[in-house]
Amino acid sequence: AIRGKDSATFSEVEKILKELPSNIYLKDAEGKYVFATHYWHHLDTEGDPNWTIRGKTDLEIRKDKDNALKAMEADRRILESGEGTEYIIEENEDGIRDFLQLIKRPVYDEDGRVSGIIALINNITDYQLLKMELEKRAKTDALTGLLNKSASQDLIRMMVANYRKEGEHSALLMIDADRFKSINDTFGHAEGDRVLAEMGRIIKN
Repeated sequence: AIRGKDSATFSEVEKILKELPSNIYLKDAEGKYVFATHYWHHLDTEGDPNWTIRGKTDLEIRKDKDNALKAMEADRRILESGEGTEYIIEENEDGIRDFLQLIKRPVYDEDGRVSGIIALINNITDYQLLKMELEKRAKTDALTGLLNKSASQDLIRMMVANYRKEGEHSALLMIDADRFKSINDTFGHAEGDRVLAEMGRIIKN
């Protein structure tokens, strides 16, 4: 594929792959792009309609330089070890938050040497945001917005473990709502809920 990148056949394959929602790309043995089926807003194309990704590295084209360096380091390990990898990155560019799943595999030449990388990028933003929301709901009290009992116990166990392992100090404060029962009895449970929600806001702040 790398040798045939300027042939009509390669162009036809490239055009077909553009019909898929995932971004499929190929890099050579130096970690430079041979082609990519999609140009997303995460790339710095300089507004040039004739801009091409070919021959460029992640550091040259990506707006998020930290993720660019992460990608290049992952590529280096693949090219050296011949082992593929998968990971998820978060992009926050142009006021848009995206979660991208990257799946990378080595490409071999006729002699069995790693000659490049073939990769797939899936936009999993909807899935990841839903997962984060479900995890938040599982750990958070809906009324106060604070950690629920189970999540609090997990956090305390983690902090105790860190103290034993790293010697990190922490403090645990026990806070009681004085005469809270009288609020429920006098004004009703709806008003009591509002008091608890306000307490939660104050504690978080």
